[in-house]
Amino acid sequence: MRNNSLLIGAGIASFVIFAIIFMPVRTVTNQLPDHFRVSGVEGTLWNGHARLLDINGWQLRDTKWKLKPAALLLGRLSASIATRVAGSEINADASISVFGAISIHNMEVAGPIAPLAAQLNLP
Repeated sequence: MRNNSLLIGAGIASFVIFAIIFMPVRTVTNQLPDHFRVSGVEGTLWNGHARLLDINGWQLRDTKWKLKPAALLLGRLSASIATRVAGSEINADASISVFGAISIHNMEVAGPIAPLAAQLNLP
């Protein structure tokens, strides 16, 4: 009986994981808060693309993401992200922990720095 419970639990967990992996990202965009607008989305939550992300007036264009499943084992949601903002191209690995800590690693920026600095309110 115990083996059956383990198999049922593993089956349910597998179903939930695969449902999240293959869920179309458009399913989630309808649930976003008003200050977060998205257009031209394609793909899944796991691996997708958005033509435009507008977060409080900060516009990210041609944003692509790919989640890193191994980070989930450490209690982090982590992704490789590529986007264009203020005429610059940005590639980075970003993650958020279960406690809400956000971190960005391996960030590469190519393009003019002045418009990006102005967008980020940097001197």
